[in-house]
Amino acid sequence: ESLAGRGGDVWMLDFDGYGRSGWSGGNANIDHGGEDLIATAKVIESETGQRRYSLYGQSSGALRVGAYAMRQPERVERLVLESFVWTGANSPTLIERAKRVEEYQAQPRRRIDQALLDSIAARSGRARNHEVAQAIAANELSGSGWIPSGTYLDMVTRLPLVDPARLECPTMIARGEHDEIATEEDVLGFFAKLRHPTRQYIRFGDLGHGLAISSLREQLWATVANFLPTPA
Repeated sequence: ESLAGRGGDVWMLDFDGYGRSGWSGGNANIDHGGEDLIATAKVIESETGQRRYSLYGQSSGALRVGAYAMRQPERVERLVLESFVWTGANSPTLIERAKRVEEYQAQPRRRIDQALLDSIAARSGRARNHEVAQAIAANELSGSGWIPSGTYLDMVTRLPLVDPARLECPTMIARGEHDEIATEEDVLGFFAKLRHPTRQYIRFGDLGHGLAISSLREQLWATVANFLPTPA
C-alpha cells in the first residue's frame, strides 16, 4: 500500500502452500518458488504489457527473488533483498534449525501457531509493531495452520543459493542490526561480490529479522522507494 501510494504498480505473490494460494503437495522450496515467479511474470506481462520490473523479497522470499534474477536477468530492473542470508555460516538461527533437518526432510509442511508467530514478531525487539503482528497472526491462523517446510530445509542443506556474480541489476540489501538468520560478515561478503556498480547496503539499528513487521516499516518502504525507479 505504501509503495503503491507513491505511484508504483505493486503485485504481491503468495507462493505455493502459503496465504491464499492452494497447495500442490510439495514442500515449496526455493526452486519451486522460482517456478512460481516465472508463472507470475507471465501474468503480469499479460495484464500490463511490462516485461521488466523490480523485485522485493524478505528472508526466504529474498532467496527466491535472487534465484529468479539469476534465471531471468532480462526481466529484472532492480532487486531488493531484505533479511537475506548468503552462505549461512555461523548463523545462530540456522544452527538451531539444522537440528530438525530430518523432520523437514520427512514432512513437506510444518505447523504454524500463535507461539511461532509471537516469536517471529519478537525479533523486532523494542521496535515491535503490535498492530501489524496481530494482523499477521490473525491472517495466518485463519488458514490451515500449516506452511511448507522447503525453505527451512534449503537454508540448512543447500546454501548458498544466490550467486552475487550472476546478478546483473542494481541491488539493495536491507537488514536489521540483530538479524540472527545471517551474520553481518556473511551478508557483507555477498554485497562485496555484487558486480553492478549501483548497489546499496542498509542496516536498521536495534532491529532483528523481518523489518516489515517493525515500527520502522514506513522508513523501510521510503528507503526502498528511493532506490526503485521513479514510477512513470
